[in-house]
Amino acid sequence: MVKLVEKYGIGVVIDPSDVEGSVKKILDAFENYEYYRQNVEKCKHLFVWDEEKEGEFLEFVFKD
Repeated sequence: MVKLVEKYGIGVVIDPSDVEGSVKKILDAFENYEYYRQNVEKCKHLFVWDEEKEGEFLEFVFKD
């Protein structure tokens, strides 16, 4: 999941053992909310289960 978040710029990854660094990342993300929101909007088709993905899944499961 870390790789996806970083690859698509759809959030921030924090290190719980680095409280100061994590707080900075969260505050920066809050200040750049629109950037992350736009990236989520652009990438949501990759992660939303829809009829197309259902068809692909069923085709994969039932292929010979």
